[in-house]
Amino acid sequence: NHIKNNPNGDHRPSVDSYDLAIDYRNDKSKAQPSKFSLTWKETVIGVIVIILLAVSFSLVNQFGKNLYASEKNFTSVTFYTWFAISTYIFIFPITSLVMMVFNGYNLQQCHRKAKLLFYEHGILNTVFLRILPLTFLLNTAIISNFYALQFIAPSDFTTIFSSVSAFVYILSIKLLKEPFIWIRAGAVCLSITGVVLFAYADGFGTFAMIGVLLALSSAIISALYRVSIKLIIGFRPMIQVSLFISTIGALTLSLSWIPVIILSSTGVDENLWSSIPWETLFIVVGISLADNCLLIFGIAVTYPIFISLGALFGLPLNSIIDAIARNLIFTEAKIFGTMLLIAGFAILLIPTGKAQNISKKITNFILCKNHKDEVL
Repeated sequence: NHIKNNPNGDHRPSVDSYDLAIDYRNDKSKAQPSKFSLTWKETVIGVIVIILLAVSFSLVNQFGKNLYASEKNFTSVTFYTWFAISTYIFIFPITSLVMMVFNGYNLQQCHRKAKLLFYEHGILNTVFLRILPLTFLLNTAIISNFYALQFIAPSDFTTIFSSVSAFVYILSIKLLKEPFIWIRAGAVCLSITGVVLFAYADGFGTFAMIGVLLALSSAIISALYRVSIKLIIGFRPMIQVSLFISTIGALTLSLSWIPVIILSSTGVDENLWSSIPWETLFIVVGISLADNCLLIFGIAVTYPIFISLGALFGLPLNSIIDAIARNLIFTEAKIFGTMLLIAGFAILLIPTGKAQNISKKITNFILCKNHKDEVL
């Protein structure tokens, strides 16, 4: 990757890699040494991060399902989205506090490093021309997420949503000029097949099918959001990422209440103050905020692969919770679809260099075999 300097004298790679698109918080992915070796302490921290992320990832969707299954008949997804994303304004202060306590930074240093987010294009251009469109994408993705939970189980949603990595790869080929790699193309096919099997298992034309389509929409929009961040915002240190997310929270708090009122008054997404299950709402919002903080802090103390593994291990955990708490029965089609989606997700976690080598070996093997067949 080409290297360019920022005004603070730091170096950061240009945005042209699928590795950067997989998770916009992976700002250490290019700084890690090529040899992947772990000390005992790093291994323990990594395992803890995986467990915490898997649990938080599962609980957000489990309590999200409970939010719309309460006796109060709460149905306003737009209100939840506005309320939940607005709390992201606390992420920058929390990150600054952590850096002050553990890294020895003072408040002035945190502010000086964070404001470099706005240096290149200015505050107004960065906020309204760059971050505002990303705010819209994130709001739309979460709205699709929680509408889907009204039709399907959390385990179904999280499994279908794991196809987000496949859509990230497809978009990164076009937008980030990612090279085409056969093994990743195969992973995309596995993911698409897995989603089709879920649709088949739920029955085409049923209400559950609406949930499948909404979950798929959430995955596609989330993929566009992640790739757009790398394309528009680029590679950023942790403190700038936290300010970026808090800016999304501030924009949501300032603007997203407008569609909440309009949709509620027209009856499209009705929100009655008396119908809001505040206890469950605060639990979901709190877990969501903790999950975002954990993503940011996790990438700062361990390898990016552990962050992705947290989401991967969240898939079977959600299935276990659904089987125990919701008596969910898994059909053969769903089990096979889940296996395909997990396989596709896992393949897309393979670093670009290794993925290219594996694809090359497979291609050479096939070509050699065909050549021998022709000779015979």
